Amino acid sequence: MEDKNELPKNKNKSIFLLILGISMCLLSIFWIFARFAENDLIKPFDWIYSGFFALSGVTNIFIGLDSSIEQFFGKGNLK
Repeated sequence: MEDKNELPKNKNKSIFLLILGISMCLLSIFWIFARFAENDLIKPFDWIYSGFFALSGVTNIFIGLDSSIEQFFGKGNLK
């Protein structure tokens, strides 16, 4: 019989990547709010720019917390 429980690994948490991810998410939010403050039209570039930074920020937060997509969703769902 084979036991497939995931044993705890050495935690390789990265404070730098965690702070970088949070700052990138905040930057994407502030970018949109800056356009609202200037009474400027929010163009597609602004949405793409903000989306890219938010997605990069979330990825860096996952890596900084030593987590992975497989742990979040489970390996059985990712085939």
